[in-house]
Amino acid sequence: MPFEVIETIGRLGGLIIIGGMGLIGVRLWLGYKRERLRDGRPQDVERLSDAVEALHDQVHSLRDELGEVHERLDFAERLLTSGRDPQQREPAAAPE
Repeated sequence: MPFEVIETIGRLGGLIIIGGMGLIGVRLWLGYKRERLRDGRPQDVERLSDAVEALHDQVHSLRDELGEVHERLDFAERLLTSGRDPQQREPAAAPE
């Protein structure tokens, strides 16, 4: 086998090993975090629950605001397109 092929295989193998070690490290870290959350103090869980509820409320209010903006945009588009309707004619000028 040419040396370049062996070198490429070695580099790929090294990347696979390093990537695998990184994935193992991330999995261990996530397991640690999960255990900390599971064994967390009740006030921490309550604080997180309150934060999640506050976020849900914010999302609902943003959805309502977005709906209002969408309705206003539709109205503005209808006004703009009705002004450009080719069938709509300008009122005839009064004879002088």
